[in-house]
Amino acid sequence: AEGHWDMAEKCRKANLKTQREYHLRKVVQFAPDHEKARYGLGFSKVDGKWIRADEWLEGQGYVRYKGSWRLPQEVELDSRLERRSVEEKEWRKRLRVWRSSIIRGRNDAAQALAEIKSIDNTLAISSLAEMLGDKDEVRQLKVVFIEVLGRFDSSAASAALLERVMQDRDIDIQELCIAKLMVRG
Repeated sequence: AEGHWDMAEKCRKANLKTQREYHLRKVVQFAPDHEKARYGLGFSKVDGKWIRADEWLEGQGYVRYKGSWRLPQEVELDSRLERRSVEEKEWRKRLRVWRSSIIRGRNDAAQALAEIKSIDNTLAISSLAEMLGDKDEVRQLKVVFIEVLGRFDSSAASAALLERVMQDRDIDIQELCIAKLMVRG
């Protein structure tokens, strides 16, 4: 055990991780309660028993996720947020394509306008708000964005409309936003 311990220390100083682990395992094989070797292998003593941290964490209900230990509920929440972010980006892409069709007067402009008017997914709110807030946005599209946002019973949609009330220079846009906000109380 002592010879392997000496070699493990030399490997540690030489930054030879694989070889060090081999010698630490040999130390534990010959001297199961060698504290420094156990710690070197990632063990901790819990209730008088040697246990690896990852085994203890798994026993406590944690799971390995993206390089760290997390509760399953945290992993699920993180996964949902990632999916939401991806879906919001997809809405942003769709809206830009539809907007481009309308502004450029393409053959599918009427269909694009109908698509925007029929939006009922809350994941589109941030993209609609962003486009509504663009100072160079076409007035016709601002009106459509306001109509769509006005249908959502959402604080994010209300915040976007309220921001336009406070910052838009077009009084008609401000009044349309106020009317939509008043419907929600």
